[in-house]
Amino acid sequence: ERVDYVWSQYGKESLEVTHDVLTKSLSGDYGCIQVKVDDLFKGGESFDKGVLRMLEKWNISPDAREQLLVRFRSHDLTRQAEAKVSQNEHVSGKSISREDKATVKAIM
Repeated sequence: ERVDYVWSQYGKESLEVTHDVLTKSLSGDYGCIQVKVDDLFKGGESFDKGVLRMLEKWNISPDAREQLLVRFRSHDLTRQAEAKVSQNEHVSGKSISREDKATVKAIM
């Protein structure tokens, strides 16, 4: 009963709005591209391709793209030891450090 209430009061409308925005975004009219989060989670080459697509879409210079990709690979969970993954700030929910943000800005 509670699930039905939440769905009818919040969930259905939220899903409809999200679907509408996503459909419009991917229509080609707004210059958006689709990068599937699953491809990023697959890691390895899929991670690299997804990151490079985003950087290209944002008009980041090719030289900077490669530098950023090297840096971003450290966040590809499939490239990390299992023990490290459990302590990874992106997995544990901690925010990105100021140093990481500053380094990315400097590269761009």
